Amino acid sequence: LANKVLIDDVIDSEKNVVIARAFEPLSKVIVRQLVDLKISKAKVIDTSKDAGIIIKSLKKDPPRNEEEALSCWERITELEPGNAARHMALGELGERLGRTAAAARGFLRAGQLALAGGELENALEFFDRAHRQAPGERSVALLYATALLRKGDATRALQMLEPFTATESDPAFLETLGEALMRSGDLDRARTVLEQLCQGRDDRFERLIELSGHLLKGKRDDQAVEVLGGV
Repeated sequence: LANKVLIDDVIDSEKNVVIARAFEPLSKVIVRQLVDLKISKAKVIDTSKDAGIIIKSLKKDPPRNEEEALSCWERITELEPGNAARHMALGELGERLGRTAAAARGFLRAGQLALAGGELENALEFFDRAHRQAPGERSVALLYATALLRKGDATRALQMLEPFTATESDPAFLETLGEALMRSGDLDRARTVLEQLCQGRDDRFERLIELSGHLLKGKRDDQAVEVLGGV
């Protein structure tokens, strides 16, 4: 329990009584109360990462409204960048306040962490919420498309990427776009994209080999040979 501090009031919902106040250290006494009342969750933060500076400042000058609370959550996520729940809370508060940039940032990071943890469905939900907040953000669309491809939904992944095809040409985007086109069956466009990707890059030729396999399956042997000739 060392360095753990509550960041929200803990309330007994049946009696509507505050069990512990926000910014109190999480003690054994509080934990026993939570167990006795069968309260299984409480929001805490590890103050060891900044010697408790942010929590002390919040305790001295607590947020007076949701806008200030949003700023607090942004600082908390900076302290705990690997905590998906914190980023989700930031996203939800930003969404409620109409602060689309903060909401998208929170949901996007929560999605990245869920994807890294193998929680594909949760990641897709977070990426969808981020995309609804910031449909014009290339980084959101690219990460969402990557997750959709993992699920096997190439058509939806391509829809995410299409608005950016005229302006984006970095390797990460082209590789994801090429994969979405291949899996969607648009092999001619896939060839154009992947040949652009592989220009001067020996580390991307496996994508052309993959494309040739799709061409062979489509009985387009001559084109498959042409693609392999460029490898």
